[in-house]
Amino acid sequence: MSGPTAMLPPALVPTLDEIVREPARAAALAAETVRALFGQAAIAQATLLPRLLLNDSGPAIPEKPEDWISLEEAAALVGRPRSWLLRRHPRPAWLKRLGRKTFVVNRRGLERWLDSRPS
Repeated sequence: MSGPTAMLPPALVPTLDEIVREPARAAALAAETVRALFGQAAIAQATLLPRLLLNDSGPAIPEKPEDWISLEEAAALVGRPRSWLLRRHPRPAWLKRLGRKTFVVNRRGLERWLDSRPS
């Protein structure tokens, strides 16, 4: 068995909503369960981020959750290390920080930026 229920019976694993309401419930969780729940939260955050970043009128081309890729995937597309993308200043709009070391990249924004750069 894998995932957040590997260490605890399903009835004892709190949902993310329950942890938000009662943060103390997270203190008793096994590390494996915490990692699994954190992964779920990160996926939800990356999925919701594009909608949060939209202005009221919305973008010209609607973005889909799959338009957001990891920094590692973006680095592979560009053929450069992650650090090269992170050194862009000011930080481009297509690069969003989700956490201390967690970033997502808007694939379309990155491609437009690459196309606009001199060869």
